[in-house]
Amino acid sequence: MFDAYHLGLARKIRHLYIPHLTGYIISSLSVAVAMGVKIVIMAELLGANEGMGAKIASARIMLDTTEVMAYVVLVITLIILFEYLIIEPLKIALMPWKR
Repeated sequence: MFDAYHLGLARKIRHLYIPHLTGYIISSLSVAVAMGVKIVIMAELLGANEGMGAKIASARIMLDTTEVMAYVVLVITLIILFEYLIIEPLKIALMPWKR
């Protein structure tokens, strides 16, 4: 339709391509942040002396299951907070047709 009415590339990008790609970009951002947090904590678990991963590793060595689970719940809570405080408002603002 854009080509039939000769609306131009700028309108095609703004009204066709960007709305189509927005859902993919937002979902990719959500997955990337969650995986990034998990990878950073795993890297700290394997080789750092400071940070949450190092604390999980030391608690695991001491067989302190409650502390390990507390850190796991904290990490999951941080990921969920990011999802609902940043990703969901982005979905509402950039994808009004999904309200």
